[in-house]
Amino acid sequence: MKKTLLLLLTLLMSNQVLANEKEINITIGDVAISTTTPKGFYSSSEVNPVFFAFREFLQPPEGKLLAYLVSEDDYMLLKNDSDPELHTHISITILKESEDKTLSQKWFDGLRSQVEEQLNKGLSSMSEHTKKTISQINNKIESNFTLEDEFKIEVGENILLGIYINQPNAFGFNSMTSSSTTFYGETSTRLKVFSTTFNLIKGKLIYTNVFSTLNTTEDIRWVEEKSKELVTLLNN
Repeated sequence: MKKTLLLLLTLLMSNQVLANEKEINITIGDVAISTTTPKGFYSSSEVNPVFFAFREFLQPPEGKLLAYLVSEDDYMLLKNDSDPELHTHISITILKESEDKTLSQKWFDGLRSQVEEQLNKGLSSMSEHTKKTISQINNKIESNFTLEDEFKIEVGENILLGIYINQPNAFGFNSMTSSSTTFYGETSTRLKVFSTTFNLIKGKLIYTNVFSTLNTTEDIRWVEEKSKELVTLLNN
């Protein structure tokens, strides 16, 4: 009987930890946003602060990571201090320079028009920006860490798949690209599909990205659905 009660208590405590890790509490300037993670995802900052700090470190200089969400499988790996697979993951960021600014709907509509114009021209300039950012990250790693083996990130060209959401306070599109990571002498290459969403929430511009390894067209639909779910959660 005692063993049964202990097992039940352990399971309840485990479920409680997972429940707590579904909370997202974000403070941007004088604005507070509290919500929950999309179904099947958990916040990584509390369960493994070192991992979250590294993902923070990998942000471009102008960006600030607000939340980094992982799947339940990766959550359990992080909980046991193991490396996550990151076949799916979600990031929520802002630009540091906009943190203390309150942005209007008119401003957001102008941003939407600029992004649409850029998308109509293709993603070549965005690809160049991504490559520049990756180069900055690689240089940052080399300058701050002494690694026995090379750590390097490379990305291919971004290919636009289409606009998946166009709401008054949210605008997003999907892309695909190849990514290659070299670490401890091993190189891993994946084809990735990801969403980029601009969200105007309480006068703050928040960027959300949902990533998935691309195997079938179902992965594209999954990214779209999960991105829409996140937009809804952030706006509730």
